[in-house]
Amino acid sequence: MNKKLDFNDLSREALNEMLEAVEYCISYRKKEHEQWADSTFPGCLGIPAAILLFSIADAIGSHYRHKEFKIRGKSKMQIMRNTAEHFFIFNSALYDNQLFSREEISVLYDIYRSKLTHNLGLPSFHFMELNTKSNKLLEEKQNAQDENYWVLNLYVFLSLTKKAVEGFLLQSEEIIGNSHVAKMDVGKNDLSIFGEIDEINRIHNSTSSDDYVSPSGTNYTIPPTKSNC
Repeated sequence: MNKKLDFNDLSREALNEMLEAVEYCISYRKKEHEQWADSTFPGCLGIPAAILLFSIADAIGSHYRHKEFKIRGKSKMQIMRNTAEHFFIFNSALYDNQLFSREEISVLYDIYRSKLTHNLGLPSFHFMELNTKSNKLLEEKQNAQDENYWVLNLYVFLSLTKKAVEGFLLQSEEIIGNSHVAKMDVGKNDLSIFGEIDEINRIHNSTSSDDYVSPSGTNYTIPPTKSNC
């Protein structure tokens, strides 16, 4: 029986694809590749890795809108109400109950996630590192001049994210199906316009076709139009 594409299938596939890409970015070493010989920033592909890791957290968190989370410094449970609060998910069991404060969540979302995603950079006193000796995702430190600065540990971030994705996927069908995301305008009904997977694969494997990316993010192959060139 042919299977219909739906939001659940796409989300699960995307999470695994992004994890694969993150692991590549973090294991990559610029010093081993000639094109980075003059790079000012040696190490791994840190910015792409961080953007993908934050995107995964944002996506998982989006399915827990209107759920309650413990926030350090708050006596009452806090309800996730908007996009910026998707990072409350770090304080869940999926991410080993980080128990970040509102300030720390703001640092993660407003500075690290948003500045990296929209500006491909970070402001002063905000850094990223690959530190295998630390178990902290985000840490506030102090330099010799008694100035405070923040450090995001990509090794810890990757480890926590792998655990979070694994836990999320185990219950994804129920969570995604009942979340506000699946009830938005772009959902299962819209994705079903791409037809049955067998038919998509048949067209996709045609040697006389071009590959396009649909607005939903799925790869859908459309036969090229005739050209006089």
